[in-house]
Amino acid sequence: EVTTSPDHDLAGGVDMRVGVGTANTLSATINPDFGQVEQDPAVLNLTVFETFFPEKRPFFLEDSRIFVLPFPQFPLFHSRRIGQRPERYDLQPGDKLVHRPEQTTILGAAKLTGKASRWTYGTLSALTAAEYAVVDAESMDEAGNAVLRRTRRLIEPRTSFNIARIQRDLFGASSNIGAVATAVLRDQDADACAFSRHDRSDR
Repeated sequence: EVTTSPDHDLAGGVDMRVGVGTANTLSATINPDFGQVEQDPAVLNLTVFETFFPEKRPFFLEDSRIFVLPFPQFPLFHSRRIGQRPERYDLQPGDKLVHRPEQTTILGAAKLTGKASRWTYGTLSALTAAEYAVVDAESMDEAGNAVLRRTRRLIEPRTSFNIARIQRDLFGASSNIGAVATAVLRDQDADACAFSRHDRSDR
C-alpha cells in the first residue's frame, strides 16, 4: 500500500500472511498504516495506574490468542505499547515544546504461530523507530541575553519488542501448561543513554 500525507510526502508499506507447512502461519508487515483503525475514546486518568486500551489493529489481533495469558490481572505483554504515543520528554525551565509525534513509528513486525500435535506456539517481534520532539530551548548568546534555539530531543529510542509463548495440552486438552518469555531492547547510542538516565530518574 502507498499513502500520501497532507504535505504530499509518499510512504509505502507491505503486509504479508503465508502458510508455512500445514499448521504454521507467518505474518509480517513493513511500515504498517493503521490510519483506518477506530480511535480510542478520550479518557482522563488521574490515577497512578496505566489505562489499558483494547487492541484494534488487524496485524496484532490475528492469531493473538496464543499470547493471551490466563491471568489478565498480571499482563506480561500488552501489544498496544508497540507504537504508542511517546510520553517522556524533558523540558527545562524556559523551554517550549513545539511539536512531538502523536505515535511511535512501527518500522516492521513479524509473527509466527502454529500448532503441532499437543503443542501450540507463537513468536512476535516488532521494531519501532526513534522519535524526537522539537523544542525551543532557552540559552544564552555571546552578549549574555536569553535566546531560544530550536533543537530536537529524543523522546523514544529505537526499540525492539519481543515475545515467545509455548503451550502444551494435558489430559485430553482439558488442561494445559505453558511458558512465556518477553524482552524489550532499546538502542544504546549516546542519545538513548541520556534518555534512559532521565527515564530512570523519574521512576
